[in-house]
Amino acid sequence: MSIKKDRKMTFSEVEKYLLRKGFKNQIDYSVAVNIEVVEFNINGYYFCSVGKYTDNSFELFEQHHGAQISEDGKEYITDGELWQYKVYGSLKRALNFALKCKANNKLPNKALRIW
Repeated sequence: MSIKKDRKMTFSEVEKYLLRKGFKNQIDYSVAVNIEVVEFNINGYYFCSVGKYTDNSFELFEQHHGAQISEDGKEYITDGELWQYKVYGSLKRALNFALKCKANNKLPNKALRIW
């Protein structure tokens, strides 16, 4: 009996995967296949991203952590930092963790790395 190895998901398959889960493109998420990043939104505002980290890993991160935003919400007064929360060997696992965080409207309390 041979063991079947799971086929790895690629960024070109992300949109189809998220649509099947009931999410709406440009409302709940946006995908930039050319730079291999998915951005997730809550109520029209950026929440977190999943992107390629190394050849064999994918990261969940938040851009502009701690940034100050103008009163009208249209621009950054201070840029903030990039916080990396989790790294996975599978794009699908990274996406599923991001979706869990999105559903709970909460990211982990501690970052693995901060830039």
